[in-house]
Amino acid sequence: MNEALLIAPCGMNCCICMAYLRKRNKCPGCRTDANKPVSRVICKIKTCEILTKNKLTFCFECENFPCKNLKHLDKRYRTKYNMSMTENLENIKKLG
Repeated sequence: MNEALLIAPCGMNCCICMAYLRKRNKCPGCRTDANKPVSRVICKIKTCEILTKNKLTFCFECENFPCKNLKHLDKRYRTKYNMSMTENLENIKKLG
């Protein structure tokens, strides 16, 4: 699989996500259509109306970046995993 397809719109690298790495009931990543896990189906960022309506690839392309949903996710991941979705997205925007 193309590595770029393993970067979610929110900036999460699926290659380090526990749901993607687990052996059973593995998440295929946000950018595939096969076997959508419940967490992806209800994800507020993945199902964001602005993202889907405007066919945006990443959240940084949105005029509302960073939105309240992304800020909430970023805060949780900074606290729990010491990583930032917002920083990841800013690096993707800057470096491609």
